[in-house]
Amino acid sequence: TVKLFLVDLKAAIRVSFEEEWACPDQTFQLASVLVDGLPPYRYTWNTGDTTSFIETSITRPTTYGLTVTDACGGIGADSVEVAIQPPPVAYLSGTTDWCEGGANSTLPVSMEGNPPWSLTYRDGQDSLQGFSNIDQNPFLLPVSAPGSYTLVEFEDKNCRGTGFGQGQVNTRAFS
Repeated sequence: TVKLFLVDLKAAIRVSFEEEWACPDQTFQLASVLVDGLPPYRYTWNTGDTTSFIETSITRPTTYGLTVTDACGGIGADSVEVAIQPPPVAYLSGTTDWCEGGANSTLPVSMEGNPPWSLTYRDGQDSLQGFSNIDQNPFLLPVSAPGSYTLVEFEDKNCRGTGFGQGQVNTRAFS
């Protein structure tokens, strides 16, 4: 006895991309979103790549095209223009007082670019600390010790950026 299984494909493959941005000369990854079709998939990019995603860098807006073929010969295609954005910037500033056991103090960090943001900073004790998935602007950076606070690394959703400025945390004595 031979059993035959039929698979009812929902629809042809639909290939799509999210809106894409990149910073000049910074590496980014580009991947598509596939709907329907039957794996395994075969990928053909207009760059000649045959992987499910590509990693590249650009210096000007660039259009990428992708054709996907599924196991049953179904074909889907789409393209996306990757636009250029300026590198993001963060500004750390302010002066605040800190006392051990006292209320939490903060320093403001203003950010430009596309959230969510991530930052790494050096605290008053010269230790590296960090936050990621920041979606509020300005961000109120909690302080944990007296001293000078500086930004070390900063990036937004798409690009590495630059951090500027310095915050100062002074020790306040109990009165």
